[in-house]
Amino acid sequence: MRVSAPVTGDDLPIILLSHGHGHSNHLSSLNGYAPLANFWAAHGFVVIQPTHLSSKTLSRVLDPDAPEAPLYWRSRAMDMKFILDHLDDIEVAVPQLLGRLDPTRVAVAGHSMGGHTASLLLGARLTDPQDGAQVDLAEPRIKAGVLLASPGRGGDALTEAAAQNYSFFLTTDFSTMTTPALVQVLV
Repeated sequence: MRVSAPVTGDDLPIILLSHGHGHSNHLSSLNGYAPLANFWAAHGFVVIQPTHLSSKTLSRVLDPDAPEAPLYWRSRAMDMKFILDHLDDIEVAVPQLLGRLDPTRVAVAGHSMGGHTASLLLGARLTDPQDGAQVDLAEPRIKAGVLLASPGRGGDALTEAAAQNYSFFLTTDFSTMTTPALVQVLV
């Protein structure tokens, strides 16, 4: 996990930043988003970046046949919830933050697969391809979000390869995503 924060200030808002599946700027997921994290930190935000199981640095050592492999869509959202549950521990681990975080002002941002992660936390839903259950991973502690080039609406918008290899994308439903969000798409 990487934490980027301003040197001064109190009651600092938090941005949870979820990386994409691939390399960013040919760097690891932890370092590839440093320019964005540093920009936000310079503008008064504490940016917390987990390294999800689907990162290129971890996925090489994990079982490729695990139920959620290779993208670990559910565990990515659970990583973010875990961070929110343990903000006190993060403050202890990064003593310069002690007493400076505002846990009532939390946003999530994500790029590519991280955008999908952010959408789930903001209220988008999908059907679990393993058991057919509707999945609701909305996180009420998150008040806003940014989706950067996320995979999109699923269904017939997916390529044949994406539909075959990442079937959880097929049922993405943004109609339940009611938390304010900036959605940037590629066309």
